[in-house]
Amino acid sequence: MIQAASKDDTEERTILKRWSVALPLGIFALHLIWNGVSTIPSVVLQWMVWMVTHPFADYGLSNYRYQTPFWLLFANAVGATSTTSYLVLCILTNIVALLTVWWLGTRKWGALAVLLFLAHPISYILWTWIGLEDAVTVICTAVLLFVSSRWLILGAVVLGTLNHPAMIFLMPSVLGLRHLSEPEAVSRQTLVFGAAGVGLGTLACFGVQSQLDFELQTRLDYLLGMPFDYWRQINLSHLPLVLYSFGFALWIPLVWCVRSYFFAGRRYFLFFLGCMMTFYGITFFSRDTTRIFALLSWAPMLHCLLSGSRLRLREGQQADAYFGQALFLTAILGWLAPHFFLWNGQVRILPFLKWMTAW
Repeated sequence: MIQAASKDDTEERTILKRWSVALPLGIFALHLIWNGVSTIPSVVLQWMVWMVTHPFADYGLSNYRYQTPFWLLFANAVGATSTTSYLVLCILTNIVALLTVWWLGTRKWGALAVLLFLAHPISYILWTWIGLEDAVTVICTAVLLFVSSRWLILGAVVLGTLNHPAMIFLMPSVLGLRHLSEPEAVSRQTLVFGAAGVGLGTLACFGVQSQLDFELQTRLDYLLGMPFDYWRQINLSHLPLVLYSFGFALWIPLVWCVRSYFFAGRRYFLFFLGCMMTFYGITFFSRDTTRIFALLSWAPMLHCLLSGSRLRLREGQQADAYFGQALFLTAILGWLAPHFFLWNGQVRILPFLKWMTAW
């Protein structure tokens, strides 16, 4: 079992504690200025607004969104039925997601949690894919990652399952990692609550779908309708860039963490690596390569790094200090790493509709 190391009064901890608000805010501003902000393509944005305005209309092959209808129904309920109001809602939801991670993360792990979140591709995706439901998934995932209340976890899983199918995989991975590292906070009963949330959320989705008077096209239908060679091509054509986009600068401390701590928490890291491989297996059959992996991986990655920052290394405190410094520098400077995402086998940078040719 992983054991937490004693808290050292290091210079990094002092900085993070003293600047727990100003530092994340400054890094966030630099991140937006350096890496940019963008909406989804205008055609897709107008399509999303139309779906919000007509939430029970059949929009053909793309009606798979009724598998998880929360975002469409929520946006309609608050009146976000024009392009401007819809974008305002998306931006406000992104801000709520960031504040949720900051508030819950700093209470449990300190400012390092939100800095690592800002360095992860999920932060880049939130602000370059404005127009989708991802912020709600991030809010629900943050509850799983930082909160111990079973009832809050139950509610977050129900909402997350209604919002995006990623929650079906996020619940066992995030709660499983927490159970292995902190069983006193996340017990087996908590895992049962999480499973119940997936079940209740799925039943709620079926309840909405039963009210539809047209045939629902599922994500599985879309997947099976594409030849395997298509999925192989979009994943393997730029494989090194695909893998880099899954972690950006966080790959450095993540590899360091797994390599250094593996034998101190073998079960934990085997489960973590299994989750990462499962996430890539899911992402392999998605056009939104970087986006889907970011949604699935950000919480497990953060938990692994934050747990590693507190592990008691057998090599001694000096080795622990080196890993802590690497983690601190990555959290502070991660926004400087090259940022891009892969969509449909193409490497894209801002603005959304331009892309660079990979060599």
